[in-house]
Amino acid sequence: MHSAASAASMWLPVVMDLTPAQICQVKMVDYAISFARTVAGVHYPTDNIAGLNLGQEILARKLPRYLANNFGGDIRDIRRKVSSLRFDWSDFLDDPICFPSGSSSSSTTSSSTGRYGYGYSS
Repeated sequence: MHSAASAASMWLPVVMDLTPAQICQVKMVDYAISFARTVAGVHYPTDNIAGLNLGQEILARKLPRYLANNFGGDIRDIRRKVSSLRFDWSDFLDDPICFPSGSSSSSTTSSSTGRYGYGYSS
């Protein structure tokens, strides 16, 4: 799925009124899809993070016009919402909403598993 995995975590919060907990769940699905590529041995964790960020960038550029043209939304409002939802996937495991205190990546991964928790250091 490559960077397409970041699709849900960008467009669902734009078109739906999700709670912060629901947004975290959508992000976890995208992250899990990319993580599976490392488990399968086809990507390094840093490749996955780069792909997730790339997918988010593409959607951030394309989604506002698509929604405005197909559903009649105000493109400026859509762009503002998209902008407010952007984040860096490199920081996802440290998100205090998705990973409350005591469960962040920095406290749960050992030095042998690396920053992303699956055997590689970054």
